[in-house]
Amino acid sequence: MLGFLPGRSLEDAARRELGQLNDTRTGTTNYNWQDHVGGFFGNYSQEDVEKRAEEIANETLKQKFDTRYASKNIKDRLGELTGNYKGVKGLSVADITAAQESDDQRANQLEAYKQTKGANVGLLAPTISSSGIQGATTRLVNDELTRLEVKQDDKERRAETKADELLAMQLGISNQQYALQNKRADLMDLRDQRQQEYNNRVLDQRDAQAMRNARDKQFAMILAGLNNVGQIFA
Repeated sequence: MLGFLPGRSLEDAARRELGQLNDTRTGTTNYNWQDHVGGFFGNYSQEDVEKRAEEIANETLKQKFDTRYASKNIKDRLGELTGNYKGVKGLSVADITAAQESDDQRANQLEAYKQTKGANVGLLAPTISSSGIQGATTRLVNDELTRLEVKQDDKERRAETKADELLAMQLGISNQQYALQNKRADLMDLRDQRQQEYNNRVLDQRDAQAMRNARDKQFAMILAGLNNVGQIFA
């Protein structure tokens, strides 16, 4: 008479309902009158079936996603960070997948962060997001670039200062050389001036002597003339 009923044990009923569970496996979407009749004879309720079906489905999903999580070594790669994936209970497959993908991305960003100069994982919040880790990495890179720019600017300033000092020194030598050249030129001008003055004095003296000689000669001629006149009247 009851041959139309399926296996009446709780385990049988739970496994029959696996395909009827909702996205989070917390309830069945098609628990019909046959299931209720089977529960009556098997001494179990819909709640009992749903609870056991949820346990079976979660065990299967957890094994699948734990294996996937481990295959990517995500837990070890996250290190001190808290994983978003904490199991499958009460979560849809989409939510479980999203949690694992999020942790995988966080682990990838953490590896990049660790390779950045100045990285300190202890400064990161345990639940920090992938974008948060990327932002921390970007800040470290920018800080390092700024440090290198400042270092380069200091190096260039020191080079400019040294060049200015060298130029000033060269200008100082050039100024001294210029001053010496001017002094030498002044001395030469002074020498030429004194030589010219000496030459002028010599010429003046010659002119004066010539004038004296001419005057003496003229005076002698006058005296000679007077003598001749005296002899005539003697």
